[in-house]
Amino acid sequence: MTSPRFSLIPILPAIFLCAIVTSAQVSRVVMKTDNGSARSTSEQIVESSGDDCCVGTIEGYKGKLLANSTDAISYNNLGVAYATAEQFAEAISAFKQALALNPKFAHAHYNLGHTYSEAGRDPEALEELSQAVRLAPSFGPARVEMCATQLAIGRNEEAVSCYDVLLKLAPHNAETRSNYGFALIEVGEYKMAIATLTETVRLFPDYAAAYNNLGSALIRSGLYEQGVVYLQGALARDPNCEAARYNLALAYLALHKRSAALEQYAFLKHRNDARAKTLYELMFRQRILSAESH
Repeated sequence: MTSPRFSLIPILPAIFLCAIVTSAQVSRVVMKTDNGSARSTSEQIVESSGDDCCVGTIEGYKGKLLANSTDAISYNNLGVAYATAEQFAEAISAFKQALALNPKFAHAHYNLGHTYSEAGRDPEALEELSQAVRLAPSFGPARVEMCATQLAIGRNEEAVSCYDVLLKLAPHNAETRSNYGFALIEVGEYKMAIATLTETVRLFPDYAAAYNNLGSALIRSGLYEQGVVYLQGALARDPNCEAARYNLALAYLALHKRSAALEQYAFLKHRNDARAKTLYELMFRQRILSAESH
């Protein structure tokens, strides 16, 4: 009796997409310049060198708060210093103090949300990021991270709407376009995803994540050979993109190109054990590998 023809349908949910989040950083707010004039701009904290890079900053803001314990700005900036030092519990406490003093402090909501994300607390992160966007609709970093967090916790319909707005605000941003395509795939809008991502790779021909996501949308649509072209394109731009290698193996399995799928498995086996194991199970079902060869 011959084996039934292999179907890709049961394994499509295991596809890996590349949702690239902008390198968001907590925002320090400076209210006075050296000459005393008022400012309302936010500054990105830059990476410092040295294990004790933030000790002076933390102690400096603590000193300011000893002199004025009702200064929401200093609590926010203390939180930034803690977050930069990866002291997330202390950062969260400081941002909460800032918000207790000023509940409409959009930067503090954003910073608290960003820090919750860093601590793996995505539902709480989304609540704070959403509040930051409500208070400051034009605050781009908060909206970017809100969209990505919606995707991370599976609120995909909301993510589509979020990226739709973000795309109108930043139509020429590669990450926004690629992530919008990601969200469309997650809700099953493959045709729209393919159109969006095709335009993205045309506008940004060196952006590997968009090639991976386009290849993924194509294989979800059953267009395996076309998907292979774009997944290979992703690897040409980023040979270490594990998501593209996994997805390429799925496409090769669907096309019964066993040796090509095995090549991708061999790469992943040394780089990402979890993905390699998932791929191994699929390949074993097709009798590509023996149990002894694992």
